[in-house]
Amino acid sequence: MLIHGYVDLAVYGALEPESILNAQMLFRDPMYLVSPPHEPQSAHVSWNQIASLPLILTSEPNSVRRLTDDAAHKKGAQLNVVMEVNDVPILIGLVKTGLGHTLLPQSAIVEHVRDKSIAASRIKGMTYNWIVASSKERPLTAAGTLAIRAMLGLSRTLQGERDIIF
Repeated sequence: MLIHGYVDLAVYGALEPESILNAQMLFRDPMYLVSPPHEPQSAHVSWNQIASLPLILTSEPNSVRRLTDDAAHKKGAQLNVVMEVNDVPILIGLVKTGLGHTLLPQSAIVEHVRDKSIAASRIKGMTYNWIVASSKERPLTAAGTLAIRAMLGLSRTLQGERDIIF
């Protein structure tokens, strides 16, 4: 929508910023192994532990799935994907019922962790990047420029408050 001019700016998750856009890193969102609420959680989880679990993941070309597959490949882990679901609330609901585990960024699970309806363990060194972008072909309005500045400022302010679990 941004590329075709339907919107002035966009916030999206990406593995890397698009080169055809004016893109800036908004924040790095820590990734977590999300488990049913009765499962034990730890401060950090290893790829060997993740590979031993039945996983419910999004399907390709979803950016969280690509990030997960790339990280597993780099660690030499063979993932046990038992189901693919492309809706985060459904994914979390399936995990809550005990059908498997998933990997999601902190921003997707924060409320579920707070109400203890899921267990979550941080995946060390793995983050999901949130980008704020505008078109290189159309000048940004004054309101759009102020919106981006406000988002970047808020992101910097909250940077130290990002880790909700440990």
